[in-house]
Amino acid sequence: MMRYTQISRFFGASALSALIATCAFAGQTNTLHILNVPGERATDTTTAVRLSEGPTPWVVGNTGTGAFIPVPTAYRVQVSISGPGTYTTVSYAMAFGVNDQGWFVGRDTSAQRGYVWHPVYGKQLIPHPGDPAQRTYDAYDINNNGVIVGYALGGFFGSPPTPGGFVSYFNASDGSMTSYYIGGSPSSKTPFAINNAGNTGGYGGVFTTGSHPPARWMDAMGSVTPSAPAAGWTGLTGGGGTDVSYLVPTVGSGGAVHDISEGAIPQYAAGVGVHSSTFEKLPVAYTWGGSNYIATVLPLPAGALAGVAAGVNDFGYMVGYAEFPFPPYGRFTHAMLWAPDGFGGWQVYDLNSLPGVAGSGWELLTAYDINNGDGSCFWIVGQARRPAAGGGYEYRGYALHFCVVPEPASMIALGTGLVSLLALSRRRRTQTA
Repeated sequence: MMRYTQISRFFGASALSALIATCAFAGQTNTLHILNVPGERATDTTTAVRLSEGPTPWVVGNTGTGAFIPVPTAYRVQVSISGPGTYTTVSYAMAFGVNDQGWFVGRDTSAQRGYVWHPVYGKQLIPHPGDPAQRTYDAYDINNNGVIVGYALGGFFGSPPTPGGFVSYFNASDGSMTSYYIGGSPSSKTPFAINNAGNTGGYGGVFTTGSHPPARWMDAMGSVTPSAPAAGWTGLTGGGGTDVSYLVPTVGSGGAVHDISEGAIPQYAAGVGVHSSTFEKLPVAYTWGGSNYIATVLPLPAGALAGVAAGVNDFGYMVGYAEFPFPPYGRFTHAMLWAPDGFGGWQVYDLNSLPGVAGSGWELLTAYDINNGDGSCFWIVGQARRPAAGGGYEYRGYALHFCVVPEPASMIALGTGLVSLLALSRRRRTQTA
């Protein structure tokens, strides 16, 4: 398969990381499941956007249903190595996030308001932090404690309530919710992802060097993300939490945090930056450095113009997509995996080159999320396509069971490579002595 290696500072480290990567993906057993939602049509554009933790996670995504006029429909399904289970569908809705209990959040497209779906209470609209009688707009994520984050619109023509990012606390015992402005006061900052410790990441509302963002694009969950500073919050355990955006550096002229790992101090976050000159999207990894986050621009495959990191797990694996030129004026995307190289960097892999995907007849366009799986096998979700019978393409969500299983031959190769590197290093030292 194709492998693109980030150039390390030292030859030895670069060669060693390449050997490790070869071992990591040799002898893989990957399984690709295409998610066929009941009621969807061949012409509907379906995608999978988020998933929960564990070896049999819940997956949520979006499609369209209806015989004549497509109705926006959110779906939920639990997947296993043997395939997807029973689907839950919610009409006039979009899904953006899900927790380990299978509760999911998103936007009610009829009311244009944020909602949470629960197996007992069904779809419940989320109250506005500035006026409980009003409702929010988009709910982006929910953790296992029922803490929801998203963005709330203001009243018409500047009337109350004030818009702003919100955090809402869902009580599963009675279905009630209480909402707060994130950070304690109204702002245009928007949280995208929350972990079980009550930390969240997103983007700021003020461009770093001007009054307006230089560019806008569709983020990993289908919403418009301004290229404002990356942002983060902590302490979401019963109130608005604390804004700690100063700990998250912005790459180039803007960016966003799309996903964070678990923990009281998340060790990893996946996001995007904006090239200061070209305004192209740059995939970014954020790693905890002890007192603040360190931003690293992730490598892109040869020929790529831009990229986005959309999901991350607790092992530092990140997924997203790269954009390539499609002459004369268009672009196409391929789903990407960034794997830690063991030396503080990442190597990038096109998911279409992996065993179990290559030759399947499906082209993986995007990867939006990755979970921890069982520690050696992870789940990745996104959107795939294949040529349609009448021309054009058929678009579907997918769930890829991705395993890192070193085989004995690879371990022997690694040992041989290590010996060779050590011998080479020793000869060099001897020659310079």
